[in-house]
Amino acid sequence: MANDIDLSKALNSVIQNPIPWGTIMIAGLHLVIPILGPIILLGWQRRIYEESQQGTTHTIPNVRFLDDLQYGIQPLIAVLNSLVVIIAFFVLMFVLFGCGGLGGLIVAQVSQQLAAVLVSLGAIVLYGVYIFGGIGLSLGLNVINLELQRRGNNGDIFPISQYREILWLLRHHTKAYFLTFVGILLAGLLSSVGIFFCCVGVFFTVPLSMIVSARILSQWNQSVERKLIRG
Repeated sequence: MANDIDLSKALNSVIQNPIPWGTIMIAGLHLVIPILGPIILLGWQRRIYEESQQGTTHTIPNVRFLDDLQYGIQPLIAVLNSLVVIIAFFVLMFVLFGCGGLGGLIVAQVSQQLAAVLVSLGAIVLYGVYIFGGIGLSLGLNVINLELQRRGNNGDIFPISQYREILWLLRHHTKAYFLTFVGILLAGLLSSVGIFFCCVGVFFTVPLSMIVSARILSQWNQSVERKLIRG
């Protein structure tokens, strides 16, 4: 049910409780650490997610460099599952291009003029498939990304293999899925607000955004578990 997701509750859990700005700043400073920094933040966010699962939303944990580095690897791999879909798309385009070229060569043995017409039409079709397919792929990946994040936080490193269950949730738990997607999107916009404060604000808004996102994902996870039990 859509009322399983309360975006205001996730936001108020940050606003209505004391914010340890020192912890937030330290978390934000990890953004300047190449490669390892974002992984550490994912691990930190995963711990916030797990604490939310246990009902703890009034405190914010400190960043633990080594522990969070190890803890952030699974969510990272889960999100990178989207690369499998992207690679599959480009492989498909390559196969279609190759088949079209081969077909053009075969037809050219009979009529070069006909081959030129067919190749031109084929190029237009392929270009359309590439443009509209790319747009659809981008939108689709943005939609399922929250499920990849949730499953990664639950320890699943290959969530894309469960695409049937993800599609089932999209069809049968649409309103809650949509609310969660909107919440994660708005939280992402929050992280960009810091750019307007001489960029230094990013070190504060990005961690705050990750906290809100983690708590929204926690609500979504609980909603999914209830939905799967009900069937």
